[in-house]
Amino acid sequence: MAFTATVLSWAILEYGHNMDAVKQLDYAVDSLKWITDYLVNAHPFAEVLYIQVGDPEVDHNCWERPENMTEKRPLTQVNSSYPGTEVAAETAAALASASLVFKEINLTYSQILLEHAQQLFIFADTYKVSYSVSIPQVGKYYNSSGYEDELLWASSWLYHATKDPSYLNYVTEKNKNEFGSLGSGSWFSWDDKHAATQVLLSRLNFFGAGDVPDTENLDLQKYRETAEILMCKFLPDSPTATTNRTKSGLIWVVPWNSLQHSVASAFLAVIYSDYMFTSQTENLYCSGKMYKPVDLRKFAISQVDYVLGENPMNMSFLVGHGSEYPKYIHHRGSSIPVDAKTGCRDGFKWYDSPDPNPNVAFGAIVGGPFFNETYNDFRNNSMQAEPTTYSNALLVGLLSGLVASSSVVSSF
Repeated sequence: MAFTATVLSWAILEYGHNMDAVKQLDYAVDSLKWITDYLVNAHPFAEVLYIQVGDPEVDHNCWERPENMTEKRPLTQVNSSYPGTEVAAETAAALASASLVFKEINLTYSQILLEHAQQLFIFADTYKVSYSVSIPQVGKYYNSSGYEDELLWASSWLYHATKDPSYLNYVTEKNKNEFGSLGSGSWFSWDDKHAATQVLLSRLNFFGAGDVPDTENLDLQKYRETAEILMCKFLPDSPTATTNRTKSGLIWVVPWNSLQHSVASAFLAVIYSDYMFTSQTENLYCSGKMYKPVDLRKFAISQVDYVLGENPMNMSFLVGHGSEYPKYIHHRGSSIPVDAKTGCRDGFKWYDSPDPNPNVAFGAIVGGPFFNETYNDFRNNSMQAEPTTYSNALLVGLLSGLVASSSVVSSF
């Protein structure tokens, strides 16, 4: 959820003007505030963050609408005895980026978010322990591959929000070698923010970052060079193009929620192409071959066109869009009729029902196709049929970037 908020904030900061043009900005800000209100309430003390409500084992054994649940809702927290660097740092990133969104709308609220973000970053950085280690039960559902990326991501957002040079120093001189993953492109996801951090820090290199020492500017250049390695991986005819691609050209990395990587990659490509365009950077070189910002944009459009229906299945992966889209998504609220009275177990009759979901979850993006470009529209197929807020946030960013041929602001 924190990642969802960070991505939504980033989308609003880069493309709020495009959202506004199609009358969606207020909805985006409203959705963001719903999350940030929750995250602030989940952080009652400097070194306590509530990270989960409910028991995943119990909850997965129930099929009922969340608003009707009567089961126990145990709370899970990270604290100084049981730290969780990733989740605290991602929450810091969410609140720091959101503080920029609310700066012009509600300054008092913006300052509250920033204060929480700064406290959470100190907490995350002071006790460097993976939340998967402190709280092993999360490993089965949202296991972490490491916390280094979240610390850099949070510090990058805190630098944008405060312009405090210590945050920039954290991501450059202090930790670039140990945490930065420089020189190797990785896939952007809720678990790994290296690629997004490299793109976000490229922004400072493209547009200048005020009084930044030469050594740190050189470090920012290294982040940008790593972001370029990734952009070259995305471009289908680049000498270093990734082979993580279906026959029809969709970026495809893993079978679970496969569209997350496609949409995340396209979102980063649109942002990077707009950084190039706005800074009048004409060329991107991939092992000697020259590309333009428009090539990255074309790649991004190819990914979103696939999601919206231009694919071998001739179906849209966005629920409610087009004539063919998933009708049996793995979603309790969508699958249970409004007037049904269900407890924990008897709701499974709706899970097992052969009928399409009675409530269409308009706008939900499902997990996506297999590598062989097939999709099995079954409610029990959570690998392909489950929507997530984090993929939706990435899609909001991607679509907002494509609303108009866009330039971006040089500073948030």
